[in-house]
Amino acid sequence: ARENDAINDAWISDRDRYSFEGWQSKDRITKPLIKKDGQWTEVSWDKALQFTINGLKNIEDKTQIGTICSPSVTTEEMYLLQKVMRGIGSDNIDHRLRQSDFSVEDQEPVLPGLAISLADVSAQQAILLIGSNVRKEQPIMGHHIRQASLNGAKISTVNPVSYDFNFKVAHEFTIAPAELFKELKALAKAVQEESSEEAPEGLSALVASVKAADDHKQCVAELSSAENSMLILGTLAQAMPHYSAIRMLASFIADATQSTLNYLTPGANTSGAYLSGVLPYTGDKQGLNTQAMLADNLKSYVLYGIEAERDCDNPLEALKAFKNAEFVVSMNAYVTDTMK
Repeated sequence: ARENDAINDAWISDRDRYSFEGWQSKDRITKPLIKKDGQWTEVSWDKALQFTINGLKNIEDKTQIGTICSPSVTTEEMYLLQKVMRGIGSDNIDHRLRQSDFSVEDQEPVLPGLAISLADVSAQQAILLIGSNVRKEQPIMGHHIRQASLNGAKISTVNPVSYDFNFKVAHEFTIAPAELFKELKALAKAVQEESSEEAPEGLSALVASVKAADDHKQCVAELSSAENSMLILGTLAQAMPHYSAIRMLASFIADATQSTLNYLTPGANTSGAYLSGVLPYTGDKQGLNTQAMLADNLKSYVLYGIEAERDCDNPLEALKAFKNAEFVVSMNAYVTDTMK
């Protein structure tokens, strides 16, 4: 790793250290392929590009073209991709592959990420991790949380699985995925009971029938009494069907305990996707998000850096949409049997 004390203390995770092995994968694609009449053929770049241009031109209604982009490609690629597709006439472009709840999309953060510097995570005295296997999702963040734990921080988790963390957990709320929303309501109820913080409209009714256990109250008390404390919404939380409500509850808990609210975003470059406009809304124009693109069975899809069977929230729905489409373009470093 390049040395940068503000980020990684000159440390790199094994997952990332050995990522170079992907270059020798049997799935690496080295030449363009086109499919006609059920047959795959290797062709030149010029022929492949012309074939792509003609195929997209044949889709008369450009709102029937959907573009789904990986959140791990470079910012430059993202910017060019959305520029090209909007130039064609389609605003259906998104990078949020696993998000399923878009019910209050207009209230999402302008740029989800950390509210504090990464280096400051190790100085936190209390942390609530919601819906995250942080060691796998973002090893560098897991490294800083471990440092905080070694410094005496009280760390609590709300997860559907009891993950093998490399730090001590003070309160572990392990529940079924469908109950994660309910567990957060219990923590919000503990906040209401333990503080004078006024709940936002509708939240009091939401938590009225929930009972806060002693563990919930202790977790909230540790967040409130800490000089530095934070809540972290992981990628599992962001993929939940009640994500909008989870985010609202987490925001209330953070405000009431004077903690920062932070997001562990999926992929390596979600920030780049937000900054470069790989989103279905821009100005007064509103396209379709990933979920809507797949549900609407569009006539054409442009896939950039994704393997639907591994990357999408609902792989079966995604594959069905692509199979039923008239024209699909896949730009990727790898080609799989499922993709073919």
